[in-house]
This record gives sequence, C-alpha cells and structure tokens, in this order.
Amino acid sequence: MSDIMLVQSPLPSPMNEYVNDLVLTPPLGICYIASCLRDRYDVSILDCSILNSNETMITEEIRRENPKVLGITTTTHTYKNSLRIASIAKGINEDVSTVLGGPHVTFTAEETARNPQIDFVVRREGELTMKNLSNFLLRREGRLEDIKGITFRRDNEVFSNPPQPLSEDLDTIPFPSRDLTPLSRYKIPASLVTSRGCPSRCIFCSAGAMSGQRYRVRSPQNIITEIRMMMSELNPKFFFVADDTFTVFPERVQAISEKLKELGIRWICEARVNTVTEEMIKELASSGCFVMQFGVESGSQRILDSILKGITIDQVRRAANWCIKAGII
Repeated sequence: MSDIMLVQSPLPSPMNEYVNDLVLTPPLGICYIASCLRDRYDVSILDCSILNSNETMITEEIRRENPKVLGITTTTHTYKNSLRIASIAKGINEDVSTVLGGPHVTFTAEETARNPQIDFVVRREGELTMKNLSNFLLRREGRLEDIKGITFRRDNEVFSNPPQPLSEDLDTIPFPSRDLTPLSRYKIPASLVTSRGCPSRCIFCSAGAMSGQRYRVRSPQNIITEIRMMMSELNPKFFFVADDTFTVFPERVQAISEKLKELGIRWICEARVNTVTEEMIKELASSGCFVMQFGVESGSQRILDSILKGITIDQVRRAANWCIKAGII
C-alpha cells in the first residue's frame, strides 16, 4: 500500500504498438515529485507507458496499492487515458483524491477540473504544489485556498488559485526517484535534466510556455554529483541530457563539458542550431558527446518564420556540418 501513487498514463492505440521506440527514458517529472514526497509519505510510481499496461493491469495495481492520493501526469495524447485511470481509481475507492498534472492540463485546467472523476489539477511544475496539496489531503495541514498552482471544483464551481512561483534554485530539489521505476525496461535509463525551461517562443511547443519563456539552470557540481550517482547505481552505456535546450549559455556548457571529460563518459543532448558554434561543437565532442538532436521542424524558411522558430536554414546547415566534422551524429 502507498499513501501516494504517481502514474504515467499508457500511450493510446496505435501508438502503444511502438512502446519500445517511443518510451525511452524514465518519467523524470513524476520521479522528481516522488523524491520531494518520500520524506513524509509512502510513494509508488506506475509507468503505464513503458509497461504498456492495459485496463486490467492498471486496475490491479491501483487496487493493490490502494493509494489515498492518485497523481497522474498527462500530455495531450494520453489525456483520455488519464481520465479513464482516474475513473478506475474512483470505482475502486470513491474517497481517493485524484490529481492531474502535466503540460496538457496546465493549459486546460478549468476544462479538466469539470470532469467529475478529477478532484484537482496541478498547473506547471509540480514538486512544491504537490507537496503542499498532499500535506493538506493527508495531514490536514494548511488551507486549500492557500495552495498555489491548483485548480479544483467545489459545489459545481471551478476555482483556480494563484500560480505557484517557479523553483529558482534547482540545486535544492532532490534527485529524481528513478528507483521507483522499472529501470531495466528503458532503452535510456540514465537520463537527466540540467536545466528547466526554454527562452524561445516556438508556437507549437510547451517548453517555453510551461516555463514562461524563462531558463533556469543547475550548477555543474550538482549535475556531476547526480551523474556520479547514476554511474555507480546504473553503470549505463551513455547518458542523455534531456534539457529542451542544453546549449543556451556557452560558458556553462564549457564548464559542464570540462567536468564530463574528466569522467570519461559518453552522452547525448538536445540543442538549437542558433545556440551553437563550431568551437562549442568541438568542445562537446571532446567531452564525450556523440549525438546531438536539433529541432529543425521544416526545410522551408517561410514555415519556420510562421511558427516563430527563430532559426534559419543556413544555421541548420552550418550546425549539421559542424557536427559531421566533429564526429557527432
């Protein structure tokens, strides 16, 4: 049994036929939330995506854990499955508190809260909001009206409390609780984020919108401490830096690269073509980076401009050529 069960919803059909190609890493969002709750509560994680869980499996797991609070993270394509999971939980125990979080419900909070099987919506980053909400639900600490970042329904009326300020010092957040996930199932178990947010304004992406176009970073030493821990516990073939844009601040990239070079590891990252230089690419390659993913989106400058991508075709060509010369895929 657990006080709090955190769930990543399964992929919808027919996406669930390609789980091994689509679900590569542990769900770091709920792993971070779990790490912030474990000092006071028994917490479990159910990653229905990697397990490709069907309704029977999900029902059995919820019945077995019998949580008092069920937190479900959802994106747009898993939203309907998330609502179904909440309904299953209510059918097992009508007193369970159901909470939805993630990018989809952040921007559709009031619509989501009108669903009868949903008790609360957590908007934007969830660590502090979920901790405060759990303290209220499980220990009756504080007042519901004072919990920032939640949307809820009361007497058929929906209320949205003021937003929760974004975490400023990311080094103070405990490392994500990967140990609560089935690590052996992920193709890339050693994933981490060294920053949050994105300063760009692409109209199709939730990264900048979730962070208010702000970019916050962890210190190089804090990052290396987490990597050393994963080296010891996981002994991975390589690491995946899952930042939306790792290469925003050149001085920071260099500082991290120098420390990674000392560790002698292989790693991959995501970047934007307008935030890299040839010198940076060479530095990344020398530190063990062997794959870089760039969001190119289109080969048409007109389309790039229409989606406010903020890059040019020439920048794409240059970044790709620099990677080829440096031996980065």
